Amino acid sequence: MSRIVDDLRYLHRSVIDALDSMRRRALALLGGDIAIVTFLFGTGTYKLTTNTPPLYGILLLIVGIILLLTSSFLTLWILQPISITTPPDTKDTRNLGERFDDNEAKYLRYMKSEYEDAADALIISVGRRSKMLVWATKLLAIGVIIMVVLKYI
Repeated sequence: MSRIVDDLRYLHRSVIDALDSMRRRALALLGGDIAIVTFLFGTGTYKLTTNTPPLYGILLLIVGIILLLTSSFLTLWILQPISITTPPDTKDTRNLGERFDDNEAKYLRYMKSEYEDAADALIISVGRRSKMLVWATKLLAIGVIIMVVLKYI
């Protein structure tokens, strides 16, 4: 039973490490998004190739801006803190004798269920945020391509 709890503790720690890694990537993506927007709009004007741009140019410009903004907002949402449950709670370890009748097997079963619940909740949250990071990256790439094509062609 102790080995199972150790494995679950390792799983829990691995998921938290994956969340930290994803947040670092999201922060880098946000920095890249800001750098790209600064590069595209840094001169103070964003000119299309002609003085009177066609309707499709204006629509593509609006779509590009919306994609860049959506990517930024998704990335900011990924960076929001989440509630992380880390077993054991201090209330569980203060009076082990009273709570678990000095029975190690009861305590280990309790810890197993706590780690399973915490790991399941974390895996769901990290999975959602991971999908959002993939979408934010795709939206950023498509938005940048549209904006660069409009600016330089």
